[in-house]
Parts: sequence; structure tokens; C-alpha cells
Amino acid sequence: MSSGTNQPLAFGIDVGGTSTRVGLVDGGGAVLSLRRRNTNVFDSPAAFGASIAEDVNLACAAARASTARVSSIGLALPGLIDPRTGTLIRSVNLSWLEGSRLGESVATALGRRVVTLTDADAATWGEYRSRPGPAPDRFMHFRFGTGIALGYVSAKLLTPIEPDRRGHLDLLIADRSKRALFCRCGKRGCLDTIASGPALIEAAKVAGIGGGLAGLQTTWEKGDAAARNIVEKAALASSAVLSRIICELNLSVVNIGGGVLEHLPALASDLRFSTADLAAASGPVLLEPSMRGDNAGVVGAALWAFGKTM
Repeated sequence: MSSGTNQPLAFGIDVGGTSTRVGLVDGGGAVLSLRRRNTNVFDSPAAFGASIAEDVNLACAAARASTARVSSIGLALPGLIDPRTGTLIRSVNLSWLEGSRLGESVATALGRRVVTLTDADAATWGEYRSRPGPAPDRFMHFRFGTGIALGYVSAKLLTPIEPDRRGHLDLLIADRSKRALFCRCGKRGCLDTIASGPALIEAAKVAGIGGGLAGLQTTWEKGDAAARNIVEKAALASSAVLSRIICELNLSVVNIGGGVLEHLPALASDLRFSTADLAAASGPVLLEPSMRGDNAGVVGAALWAFGKTM
């Protein structure tokens, strides 16, 4: 697909714990070309950076677009980023990227400025900018993926929550009991241990359910009690976390998405059911599904880069 005008283009690069998406995006947020590859086959920032540069060039070729039209590149990274240097300080799912300045490597390889932000903020910005109608005052995107993440927009600005943290957000603690499981971030009871993709797949394996998230979905559809219990547990824990966040941040819109819901719609169904009373209890808050799906991070990173360079 090619863009029929000479308008500037941007790349959105969404680095996830499982896969990385590289998309060519126009100023309106349309994805003109998309490349995807597994992230977990790499263990070196240098090799990974080279693969991203290759995908950028291939995506341009697929869209029949000149690289000269690419005005900016947005790079979304999973974890905590030093805003002054672009260094990835902490990444629970991709520890081999910690301490690297991947943005600098990609910028050098492509000869373009690269703007870095977290993957949660990129997805949030992509969803926020894709909404029709007036912009809400307080918007949150809540994302189920390899990990659980959220981003927050207040007064039309991406707003950090707990900026000095080293692990997952305290707002995402789902279990504060002595039985709470340890999370890879170093804390106990994070929602990641219950409702992330890896946690759901592990719970399914323990229950004798194979096939990953798709297998869990199929078994749930057949009415299997173990599958329904796994999904319901994740939905109830997520609903409790959402309830607390909505009250603390006084949110007006909560947008829910992520790759887990793409492969396990049962969780989205149970989550909507378990949050049915949430909106009424918390005031006038709108709960809405993702509008960009797995491409939210790509679109958000590109649009963020547009805003920083134009």
C-alpha cells in the first residue's frame, strides 16, 4: 500500500516481550506497511538494533515509499527509560536490553532522529489519538500482554504514574496477602502473576490445558470448569485493580486492550461482566475496547515522534 501524497511519514517501532512490530505510519495514523518478528530470539542489543533497521527499510520498500519521506521514528520500549539519555533502565521481560541506548543505535543505522518512550505510553497515545469526538480529560489505556501495563493521559498530556518506581506500578498490585506470588519485577502480588499472557498459559498448563491462550480459549468455550476458573480469576483480579485505579485517578475513560485479549476474548468477556457494576460505583466512567488492537503501540510511537519533530 502506498501513500498517494508527498506528506511526511514516520515509523513506529513497538518492542514487546514476545514480538516487535515496525510500522510505517502517515500523519493521520494510518499504517501503510508493517513488519513483525519475534523479540525473544535475540539476546544482544546490537543484533536487535540491526534487525530493526533492516525492517524499517523493508517496510519502506513494501509501501513503495522513499526513506527520504520518513521525518521521524518513534521507538517504544518495554520498561523504565531515562528521559535524559534514552537508556533502558529496567525491563522485566527483556533484561538483555537493560542499560542499552537502542534509540541511538537505530538512529545511527538509519540516519534519522529517534524518539523513545515506553511501550505502555506509546499504546496509550495511539488509542487516545484514535478516539473520535472530544478528547477526555482523564484517559487510561489498560493493556494485557506479556506483562500488564497502563498509560495515563491528563489534560491532553501523557502523564507518568509513580515515575521513580523500579518494579511494576504499586497500582497494579492485585494480591496483598501472604500467599501472593513473587513477580519477576521483584514485588509480590502483581497482576502480572495472574492475568498476563505467561501467567495464564502457565495456569492452563498446570490444569492440563495445552495450546497456549488459543487452547485456553477453546477449552473455555467448551464449558470446561478449570478453564472458566482460570479466566474468571484473572478477570476478577483485573476488575479489582481497575476499580482502585479509577477511583484514585478519577478517570473519565478507560480503554482496554492488548494481545492477550486478541487471543483470549473470553477474558475480555468476563472482564466486561465483572466490571458491569464498576462504572456505576465509580461515577461516570466509560469502559471501552481498544480501537487499534496490537497496532496501538506502533501508531502511538509514530504519532508521538511526529509531534516531537514537526
